Amino acid sequence: MATMTLRTYLLEKVRVVSPAPNERTYHVFYALLAGVDDEQRKELMLGGGADAYRYTTPVELGRPPNEAELTLYREEVKRDKVAMGEVSEALAHVGMPKYDQWQAWRTLAAALHLGNLDFAGEDEADIKPGCEEALLAASELLGLEIAQVRQVLVTRCIKAAGEFIMKPNSREEAEVLRDSIVKAVYARLFDWIVGRVNDKNGSGALAANPTFIGLLDVFGFEIFEVNSFEQLCINFTNEMLQAHFTTVLFRQELELYRSEGVPFKQIRFTCNAVLIELI
Repeated sequence: MATMTLRTYLLEKVRVVSPAPNERTYHVFYALLAGVDDEQRKELMLGGGADAYRYTTPVELGRPPNEAELTLYREEVKRDKVAMGEVSEALAHVGMPKYDQWQAWRTLAAALHLGNLDFAGEDEADIKPGCEEALLAASELLGLEIAQVRQVLVTRCIKAAGEFIMKPNSREEAEVLRDSIVKAVYARLFDWIVGRVNDKNGSGALAANPTFIGLLDVFGFEIFEVNSFEQLCINFTNEMLQAHFTTVLFRQELELYRSEGVPFKQIRFTCNAVLIELI
């Protein structure tokens, strides 16, 4: 292989802040919490394991975990520790130095701290007492002033009659905004890493040599009790891929056989054009 390039087709950002029941968020968060040493943990201001952060806490069981569940949790922590080393090694292999890796870990830790912010008040939200430590940690790790982060979360700027007016967010609006910011931060970090991988592997050479092999990592078609818009996009994409597959494998081949007079047995296949048109 002379060169390669990666492109983000669809990142399931909703999984960062609200994974499906009995599922975990992206594994890198658990690897970070389990795999950093004591000094790094102190610098990242991480004060506990996965159960200390909203985005990595499993769905509540409504009861204390049994021994089998505790055993499974311990095994997962062991795997997460190993995964951290594997991720670091992989990033180094694609040309990401330790400094850049550390900036990625800082960003992920900041996302975890942001997720632990709760809000008081109903119509005029403010950071809930007891969450100042998480606010401080997130602000420092992102290189922002605490006042800036607080203002962004609890107020919004509206332009009316040529003037900008600051309006308070409700508690619900602040919570939605918190999760939206974390999803955006994660997506920017993901795209930045993809860009670094492309830089290392000489993606610019692709323009000079247009001959290529395309590989698509297909995501899963799933139906939940409550389906997000992102899940609809994922399922729609899978339907489009299925349509392309049937067109190339069946329709075009059968037309080729007919044009060349090759005898063949009629093949029946399901056409999903109606579903695609519906969406």
